Amino acid sequence: LVLPDQPGLVVLGRMRDDGLSGSAPVVGMSMQTQAGSAASFSITDVLCKPIRTAEIVSAMARFRWPEPRRTRIMVIDDDPLALELIKTTLAGINIDTVCMREGRAALRDLGLHRPDGIVLDLTMPEFDGLEVLDALRQMPEWRHVPVYLWTSMQLTDAQYCTLARSADAILSKGGGAFATMLAGLQQWLPSPSVTALTPLTSLTTDGKQP
Repeated sequence: LVLPDQPGLVVLGRMRDDGLSGSAPVVGMSMQTQAGSAASFSITDVLCKPIRTAEIVSAMARFRWPEPRRTRIMVIDDDPLALELIKTTLAGINIDTVCMREGRAALRDLGLHRPDGIVLDLTMPEFDGLEVLDALRQMPEWRHVPVYLWTSMQLTDAQYCTLARSADAILSKGGGAFATMLAGLQQWLPSPSVTALTPLTSLTTDGKQP
């Protein structure tokens, strides 16, 4: 998220708008903290606010179940207007929506609603998107659920500061491990016979070869 010349979400927004990698999946995101380390999370993609209908349709294309099976997506956002907009958009492509306005409540009700994927607002009060991602990784049944971060590409300085504090807190309790991020990336490898990441057991805590 934090780069020396411009925010990472701005770079991603430009790629999505006019870059050759406009349709490439985003599989990881890290927040650089004041201590110089990073909290890393495996995600499926980043969706822009305000809603871009074509982008939502493209992102949800992976969820195509045979009838009568219907896709259920959980949307976590503290803004009721944003929830209504995305609910309407997903209904237009025959996807059911479970709307949650608070991250802790959403995590508590995962077993009740059993979503096929999660659309997650990055900036929420008290319990933000990074904290929700970290909590998901601690839940074996849900750690691999597809998560789409849904946020404005132009975050304010105050929002970046909030996310940095969240990343610091996650690191202090042992979250955001580099090895965990590598494990999440392995699902995107075309084939084990074509290429392979360095086995996690041969990495030190800083991700370097021992």
